[in-house]
Amino acid sequence: MVALADWRLRALGVGAAGTIAAFTLAGLLPGAGVGVTKVPMIGGRLTLNIPFPAASGSCTAGTYYVLLTATGSGTWTAPACITSTNTIQVIAGGGGAANGDAGMGGGGAGYSAITNLTLTSGGTYRYNVGTGGKGGIAEATNIIQVGTVGAASWFNGTSLAASSVGANPGGGGTDTSGATGGTGGSTTGAVGTTTYAGGAGGNSTNGPPGGGGAGGPHGAGKAGGTPTVFGGGGGGGGNGGGTVGASPTSATGGTGGGNFAGAGQGTGGAANGSSGGPGTNGGGGGGAYGGTSAAHGGLGGNGTDCNDGVGGGGGGGAAAAGTGATFTSGADGGNGGLYGGGGASGAYTSAYVGSGGTGGQGVIIITYVHS
Repeated sequence: MVALADWRLRALGVGAAGTIAAFTLAGLLPGAGVGVTKVPMIGGRLTLNIPFPAASGSCTAGTYYVLLTATGSGTWTAPACITSTNTIQVIAGGGGAANGDAGMGGGGAGYSAITNLTLTSGGTYRYNVGTGGKGGIAEATNIIQVGTVGAASWFNGTSLAASSVGANPGGGGTDTSGATGGTGGSTTGAVGTTTYAGGAGGNSTNGPPGGGGAGGPHGAGKAGGTPTVFGGGGGGGGNGGGTVGASPTSATGGTGGGNFAGAGQGTGGAANGSSGGPGTNGGGGGGAYGGTSAAHGGLGGNGTDCNDGVGGGGGGGAAAAGTGATFTSGADGGNGGLYGGGGASGAYTSAYVGSGGTGGQGVIIITYVHS
């Protein structure tokens, strides 16, 4: 029987991004007979939680990553090989969007980081991973419901203010036509040596706007796109996104904003009643194109721009309302991407109101180096 020392994240080279089927690691690594199900591949890498055997009381040199993704409060016990050569990064939860054409997009979450925090082997550290805000629910009547604010994320403390590092959430989209969108997670009150704001949700007087992108290690998130009567606005790019979400044209929905590298934009719907495409690698989702049919917005892209495969998520793309037809449901706005993207507004069609997109949840990333 092999004694297991601690959990270490190891990255194995794989092909294209996606998900693989369940398998076991028995025989692949000494003492690693662990069932793994639905493993996400991030940025072209397969990341696994693998319990490795102890190395005669010593620790293997290398860089280790720990991702805390279960939302809500919790405690983390530092492993035997922890060092104070580390970086702690946090992203809060994105804001949810309001439903209906008069609703505003949710704001993207803020990002904070700190380096070389003193951590002790076996020490217990309290944290909170912020939930994403809820979008306004679909209605069979023209009743606008607001989105809710996301929740803050922090590490080493019982509150954001008392923590060693913490980030503010994105604000929820309001229900007032012409009002500003949900606020991006602010750097005011954030804790850390590096802080970046999230992008604001889009605003509008005549259609559903996109959600804001989350901040990330490359910079602030970008704002969601403003719609027109033709279609929904694109979601803002996350993680220092290069562009805000675009406004639609007379022929297409708004293109999502790019990530920090200017890529990952979700395409806008390009035909009558066509949905927007999803963003990738932190890009914003594309807005839908209405015409005579209702269409759903694209989802914001997951943030995969950081060195360890995690960055700020893009905002959701907005839905679009159709004209000249009778509908039995509304069109839903896109959800904000992981991590911290803001949701996009739903669309009003005839007597139905589509739901607003949900904000992406937050995350905490602990990186430490053992030499």
